[in-house]
Amino acid sequence: MPAGERANASVTGTARELVLNIEPWTTVSPTGRVIRTPAYRLFTTVSPGVTLNRLPLFMETSLGAYRTTYATLPAPPLALDTFLLANRPQWMKLTSQMFPHEAEGFLKIPRGGFTLDARAVLYDLGTRDTLALIGHEGWHQFTQQTFVDPLPIWLEEGIATHMEGYRWDAADPARAVVTTWCNPDRFDQLRRASEQGRLFSLLDLLTASPRDLIIQDSKAASAGRDAHDPEAALTYYAQVWALVHFLNEGLGGENRGKLATLITDAAEGRTIQVISRTAGERAASAFAADRRGTALYEIYFNGDINAAQREYSAFIERITRLGGRDLIVAGRSPV
Repeated sequence: MPAGERANASVTGTARELVLNIEPWTTVSPTGRVIRTPAYRLFTTVSPGVTLNRLPLFMETSLGAYRTTYATLPAPPLALDTFLLANRPQWMKLTSQMFPHEAEGFLKIPRGGFTLDARAVLYDLGTRDTLALIGHEGWHQFTQQTFVDPLPIWLEEGIATHMEGYRWDAADPARAVVTTWCNPDRFDQLRRASEQGRLFSLLDLLTASPRDLIIQDSKAASAGRDAHDPEAALTYYAQVWALVHFLNEGLGGENRGKLATLITDAAEGRTIQVISRTAGERAASAFAADRRGTALYEIYFNGDINAAQREYSAFIERITRLGGRDLIVAGRSPV
């Protein structure tokens, strides 16, 4: 089984045993609470029910996947703070309170939430989508608190989309198993964009910012006109989801070890040095400023972006072929 297809965390306790403490939290609602687990503090106004019951074990399981799926990574040094609000108005209020200077941009996010300074600020989307959101944003929390150097945006977001995928354990229906291929939403968007000729080039993926794409679409909508591609941000996320799978399983797995090396180098603080040594100080400074560009891809995987584009395009064509979706739904690799 390819690395990353299925990642079980080393969580041995039940959900109840993982809850260390519950305290009141009244910043947004008088009925809010803080639920503490070994690695997390969950600040929430969500009412007791299936979502809240499953979250402690899901979050700790996801952390295990973050640490083992593509490389062996250290535990976060401090508790990860996650804020899960019951609805969008509460989320907007808390966002404005916590991040007054950044709130204007964050409030343009159409759905779900964001992570900044290792704090995830989210709102409930229903059990299935909320858990996928927690898995995605939890990866950002983990890297923001644990990594010495940041990952390039495309890789950071690509792995985060992988952590959205999960299935329930057949032997224990309350226990999730992180399954990186099990993401029909990303797959459907990838196939739709491919069929419509709206895929980003590899060069554009390596230099784009999903936040910019979201803001551009929001501005176009508020001005009463169509964006050039109203699904550009969704397509971006679908393509970086596919790109990380390509690096992990494409070309017979020849890039899998290189992917692990890049992730480990970022975690331990070597990537900026690698860029500086290989491509020069100017390239290193440019990457440090915005985490974009082709430098790391060229250094770690393929210095010929045109050749890499052909390989990546062939991979997308392969995984989106007829019958691929059935494998995705089952959480199995279509490669």
